[in-house]
Amino acid sequence: MSKSQRTKGAAGEREVVGILNDELGVSASRNLDQSRDGGCDIWLQVAGKPMALEVKRVEKASLPAWMDQVAKVEAEYHAVVWRPSRRPWTVALPLEDFIKLLREVGVE
Repeated sequence: MSKSQRTKGAAGEREVVGILNDELGVSASRNLDQSRDGGCDIWLQVAGKPMALEVKRVEKASLPAWMDQVAKVEAEYHAVVWRPSRRPWTVALPLEDFIKLLREVGVE
């Protein structure tokens, strides 16, 4: 991975953390040990339970590989957040996690 790719990825992670903190008032944080220890890019708490986010700032999606990557992290919920240039951020999570989240917040 080139330095420019790492810089673009880190900027994407900071952007997502900023959005989560601003819009939801949560304390999302980047996992700065991810390169050394592995794991996800961002941690946050959802309904008091840990959620692992993998952030990708790339032009072509490799969703199955990214989902496999974040699924290795021990957390209650897992999601991938990605954005190609000049497009909005998109979130993907396993249906099982989506259902658990909806149950936590209550669905009518």
